[in-house]
Order: sequence, then structure tokens, then C-alpha cells
Amino acid sequence: MKQPKAVDTDGVLAAALLASGIGSAALGISSIVVAAVAPLKQMMTLYDRTSLLGGKALLSLALWAISWAVLHFRWQYKQKDFWKIFRVTIVLDLLGLAASLQPISDAFAK
Repeated sequence: MKQPKAVDTDGVLAAALLASGIGSAALGISSIVVAAVAPLKQMMTLYDRTSLLGGKALLSLALWAISWAVLHFRWQYKQKDFWKIFRVTIVLDLLGLAASLQPISDAFAK
């Protein structure tokens, strides 16, 4: 029986990397949005002891998982420009980090 020829692709790695940046940015952006929109504060409090962090973490985890699954299945047999995706991921990570800092999210609070 003939074995399929192995193809060197980096799509799966690129999908995981980009999804991590999307999850990080989602956490930071959700911090700003929850601080700016008062009705979301109560909706994002899933458990009293964790306050808003539980809802924001659950939202970012869901966005990470969905984006990873979609990108994984779309890119698994493809060759991607890894360094371009790496740079985009770094920007998304920095955006998420900056947006989740307390002084920045407090600046958007009403």
C-alpha cells in the first residue's frame, strides 16, 4: 500500500498562534467594553467571588477556541506566511495586554 507523501505545512502552528493572539485581544477589549457599558457589568459577573473576571475570561476563552478550531480546519494542509502571522499575533497580544491594564480600562469607564 502506498503511503501518502508527507507535506511540510505550518498552517496548524499558524492557526494556534493566531488564535492565541485573538484570545488575548478579546480579553483586553472585553475589559474596555465592560468598563464602558454599564449593563454589561452585571451580565459579565458570572460568580460573585470572581466579579467581572469570570465573564471576561469565559468570553475570551470561547473566542480563542472558536477561532482556533476554524483556523485549524481551514489551514491544516496549507503553507502560511508564518512570520507575518507571528507579527500580527504579537500586535494582538500587546493590544490585549495594554487594554487589560486597569488605568486604560478605567479611562473608558463612565
